[in-house]
Amino acid sequence: MQLRLSDRPRTLSHAESQRVFDAAVEVFRSVTATIDGPEEFMQPLAEFGCDIDGKSVRFGPKVVEAVLGRIAERKAENDARSASSGDKQSKGEEPGFDPSTSYEAPTPDDDIASSRRLRPQASGQGLIWHDPFTDEIRPATKDDLIAFSHMCDALEIERAHPTILPNDVPPAVRDVWTFGLITLHSRRPWRVSVYSKEAVKYFVEIARIALGSTDAIKRNEVFAAKVWINSPFMISRDTIDYAMEARRLLGWPLSFASMPVMGSSTPVTIAGCVAQSLAESFMANALSLAIDDRLEGLTSSPLAFDMKFGAPNESGPDAMLARIAMVDVAEHVFGGSIPCPAIPSTMAKKPGAQSVFEKFMGMFIGVMGGARSFGAMGRLAAGDVGSPVQLLIDLEMVRALQRFLDGTTVDDPRLAVSVILDTVPKGARYLEVDHTAEYLRTELWQHELLDRRMPFAWLENPTTLVDNARERACCLLDTSPNQCPLTDAQQREILRLIEEATREIADAGQ
Repeated sequence: MQLRLSDRPRTLSHAESQRVFDAAVEVFRSVTATIDGPEEFMQPLAEFGCDIDGKSVRFGPKVVEAVLGRIAERKAENDARSASSGDKQSKGEEPGFDPSTSYEAPTPDDDIASSRRLRPQASGQGLIWHDPFTDEIRPATKDDLIAFSHMCDALEIERAHPTILPNDVPPAVRDVWTFGLITLHSRRPWRVSVYSKEAVKYFVEIARIALGSTDAIKRNEVFAAKVWINSPFMISRDTIDYAMEARRLLGWPLSFASMPVMGSSTPVTIAGCVAQSLAESFMANALSLAIDDRLEGLTSSPLAFDMKFGAPNESGPDAMLARIAMVDVAEHVFGGSIPCPAIPSTMAKKPGAQSVFEKFMGMFIGVMGGARSFGAMGRLAAGDVGSPVQLLIDLEMVRALQRFLDGTTVDDPRLAVSVILDTVPKGARYLEVDHTAEYLRTELWQHELLDRRMPFAWLENPTTLVDNARERACCLLDTSPNQCPLTDAQQREILRLIEEATREIADAGQ
């Protein structure tokens, strides 16, 4: 049978989650947020009952009651849906949503078989490239992004973000160049975040060429235009402007997100961080209800602050505990059942012992707690460095965990009674029997990068996991073909749009 998984890791009891909820409500009732929005954004907030004075926004009793009322309705729906479909989490089955995005409850018709399959995705959006040919850390370029795109297709891995952003293009249109180059050098467009209102129309046009229609863009959401909350309780004009432009052109409802840092942009305590983060999620839900009549759900994914080095950190037990606590509170507040967040992140700048230590710890805890989507493959330094070598190491770890999840099958062929009886008289000669050849690929884990040779054999050619990953990465970057399916005319049109965006946005701003 497949490996039995216990309930996901938890760090808060129901009583503790309620205390966090009460604290978050108190903050939400009393806080003054700073929101620099245009009239089309701010007017619906005023009509919803928010008290607005310039950029200062307070959420009065009417707003608090409306938000908490809708959340209570959602909780009842989610709890009822979880009850009718069975407690999937207790069975180790994954609810049908991505825990890195806003919370949505599981649905009864989830594909249970697919919930046992891990879904690794390359991600990150760093300006720095770990060059496997030289082992140097240097600024990423267009050529790096192109070769990496070919490599990802050769590995048949999905991409949640571009991993690297090129430095040899104008910064004002770096997002357009990134999206355009990925579209021109991949089997399909992959998600890139847009960072200016002026760039949105170019994203839409490039995506329309690649996907065929505006409706296809709406279904696939191949670029992200989130409203980012800068903790504590601040939203800048630029993030609102590009999100509203995507809403206008595509009809997308606004989507909110935040990555508060425990100890710098929230209290240093996990409880205080989660309370503030939940209050910011309440704010996001108020804005979403006011503008789109849509409950957003949980919007926060906290990090920790490393006091030793003065930098944010998304790996390690402190950050993991904060994110698990956010999920505990989310279940308590919104209902339903949520798997443990997958946090395969690292602050290492190069592949090595630290990157494997930090990333595997996050992967293993996530898998045991029900997570199946891992959107941090190939990332180093919390997403600031992209590494094809680390990508291959990450995929090796995913394959190991997948074999772990697949569990053990007990049937007559695998019990192998006749094979045992036939082989015993000959001694330990199972390597010679057909049964071994038939089942070795499914029963034994087929690693690609580890070195398991005996010591004297290893001494003849001493290599490590990183060495093997570097060699394969160099080969893939050198030989992987461009699998873009677009016609020459479509590719020329995308290049024209990139050049037009450069003239309109970058050149005009000089």
